This record gives sequence, structure tokens and C-alpha cells, in this order.
Amino acid sequence: MSDTRPSDTRPSDTRPFEVLETGVMFWAGRDPGETIEEMKALGVRCGQLALPGDLDLSCAPAWKEALQAADFTVYTVFATFQGESYADKPTVYETVGFIPPATRAERERRTCRVSDFAAVIGAPAIATHVGCVPDDDTSADHIAVREMVRRICDHAETHGQKFALETGQETAPVLLDFMLGVNRPNLGINFDPANLEMLSKGELHRRCVYLGEVPQLGFEERSQNRSKWACKVSKSRTALLLNNFNQLHHCKNVFVSDGASMVSTSTQNPSLTFMALAARAANHAVEELKKGNL
Repeated sequence: MSDTRPSDTRPSDTRPFEVLETGVMFWAGRDPGETIEEMKALGVRCGQLALPGDLDLSCAPAWKEALQAADFTVYTVFATFQGESYADKPTVYETVGFIPPATRAERERRTCRVSDFAAVIGAPAIATHVGCVPDDDTSADHIAVREMVRRICDHAETHGQKFALETGQETAPVLLDFMLGVNRPNLGINFDPANLEMLSKGELHRRCVYLGEVPQLGFEERSQNRSKWACKVSKSRTALLLNNFNQLHHCKNVFVSDGASMVSTSTQNPSLTFMALAARAANHAVEELKKGNL
């Protein structure tokens, strides 16, 4: 992989982006050109690219060519791993990220290769879910994951990249202490509010205060396998977090499109309801983009 710095190849160098401009998280795995055209059809011109754990990363030059041809910018490349499952909380603890000891070495190598991929396409950051960081900072798992993150940060720095941790099911104070323990200036956060609310250990806004002490490189919501009622809907900016289009009152380019907006769960599988809420939010986002409000 090339060691080209992101600033040398980013297709957005010729056109400025707005502060908090809306982007989309999407997956590699199909034809790069077709995938990017689908994203552009949504009215966006930037986003996060997620790489499946079994993706052959030699496709990086093809992605670079397609991104440049479409004038589309990837700001973050997101690493996922084979064997991960978000089926339920115990499964997340057992399979996701850097916590499982048996897969640590391979996942560290994979993350570094993802960093190399990001360098080729000109993305200035990588991200991944490192797993549920143990509360005890003296535990063997906590120390092992902290050292892994340090090494990955150092590798990312060779490409001029930041490394963003997907917020997990640990509390914000634990996450902040973990990041301060890593002690790398290019470490930041890929902020996922439903993940932070999953264990219901405090209100979302209180956690934002904690995490305001470190860089927040992304703010996204993308999975239906999260807790319900973490981000309830209200007409009032002061009462609850979302408006009636599942849009954050205080950050207009953020839409929470999973079950976090539901006040209760249903007696049947709510997936179709989540899909309807997401479609409605997406339609509103497109209309607001056309009006120049996002």
C-alpha cells in the first residue's frame, strides 16, 4: 500500500465543505463506481466507507479512481472484522473489536491494513469499534486493548491519519479515561449515541459533556440492534432530543433512525417500523438538503 498522505489525494481539495455537512456511512464490497453513484443520488458528497471483514483490500486503487471520478470524499474508513456479531449484548462483549483475545493479533494487522487502504484513497481518518472496554483499567484486557490502540494510532500517524473509536457500551467516563490512558494526539471518537445509551448509565447530554474533552470525528447512528427509547421525540428542544423527523434539535444534520426514538418496544419484531422511521427521516433530510437547510 502507498504511504501517500491524505492531503495529496483527497478529491475535495478543490471545493470547501460546510461545517457539519451531512454525509452517509456506506459499505464497500460491490463495484466502487456504482456504489458511489448511489450515494450521490441521495444528495450527499461525502461520507464514511465501511470495509467488510472479508474484503480484499487490494481494491483500494479502484476505489481511489472511482472517488476521484465522482468527486466524492471519504473522510473515514471504518474497519469491521470477521466473526463479529451485534445480536445481543453478551454476543457483542464476546465477539466485537479487540476484546476477544484469540483474534487480537489478526484484527490489529487488519486495522493497520485498513489504514494503508485509507492512505491510498486519501481518507484522513480510520475508525473501528474496539469492543466494550473493561471498567477496570488494571485488568489484563483493558491494558492489552490500550496497547493495541496505541500501536494502531502510531501506524495511522505514519499516513497523517486520525484513529476514531466507535463509542461502545462503556460509560463516557470509562471511555474518556481509556483515551487519556492511550495518550495519542491522533485518537478521537466516532460518536454513536445509541451505543452510549445502551446500558442506560446516564443521560446522553451528560455524556456529551464528558466526551467534549476529546476530538469527536463523527456522529452517526446506523444499526437496529440497539436499545429503544434512548433518544425520544418531542417538539420541545429542552424536553427531549429529537424532533418529529428523528432529527436532533441541537445538531440538525444528525438523524437517529433506529429504535432509540421509540418510547417503548412492540409485541412483535419492530424492524419494519424502524425501516419506516428511517425512510421518513431520509426523505426529510433530502428535502432539507435541497432547501439548503443542512
